[in-house]
Formats: sequence, structure tokens, C-alpha cells
Amino acid sequence: MRIRNKLVIILLLSVFILSSLYSTSTYALPPNYEPPKLNVNVNNVLEHLRKLSSFAPRISGYPQCEEAAKYIAGVLSSYGYNVTLEEFNVTVPYEQHSELVLYTQIGAQVTKAYALLPNTIETSYTDGLEGEVIYVETK
Repeated sequence: MRIRNKLVIILLLSVFILSSLYSTSTYALPPNYEPPKLNVNVNNVLEHLRKLSSFAPRISGYPQCEEAAKYIAGVLSSYGYNVTLEEFNVTVPYEQHSELVLYTQIGAQVTKAYALLPNTIETSYTDGLEGEVIYVETK
């Protein structure tokens, strides 16, 4: 009796599996169908990468981010896409001006400083650095 039950179960499973294989619908491609040709120009890709890399830093709220968005929108529009730029309010630290002034025996040397980027608010190591630090209150 056990063998008969096993055979019935195997038969039912076989019928179920075979019927599911043959019940799938197939899709016939049109007779004139041609697969899309991928025509990727590596030089164009590199040019887009160079252009986007020139808009640094691309942080929300900074002019370079807006320039990059306009560039991308322009490229997509030139390909025929209908592009819409949308603005959203976000809270972003915004650096207006920072500089480092080094006073030496030969005079002052002014260097643009980046308090936020490209350091992404990371502190530098202090090993081997010596000097007088003067904190100046700004108005």
C-alpha cells in the first residue's frame, strides 16, 4: 500500500510539473525585429566624466551642484528626453569664506582654506606640528 501511495504522489507531481512547463505562454518577436545596437562612444563617456568632475564640490546648495544638474539636463534634452529640474529644501552646511594666513619673516601668505570640504569635516592629525595658534573673532 505504501508503494502505491508513493507512486500516486510521484505521478501527481510529475503531471503538475509537466503541465506547468507547457502552460507558460510564449512571445513571438515581430518578423522585422532587430535587437538594439549599443553604440557607446568611450570618448563621449570620458568627456562627460571630465565635465562632471570639473563641477567640484557637487554638494546640494553649492553653485557647482546646480551647474552639474543643468549640464546633465542639457545632455539628456539633447538626446530627446523631456527633462524637468525640481528644487527641494535641504539643510546643508554652507561655507562662505575661509582662509589661512601664515605670517613669516618674509611676509604674510594667504591660502584659501576649506573648513568643510574636501575634508568632509574631518580633522587633520597634529603629530609633528608646532606653532602659535591665534583665534580671531569674526563679525
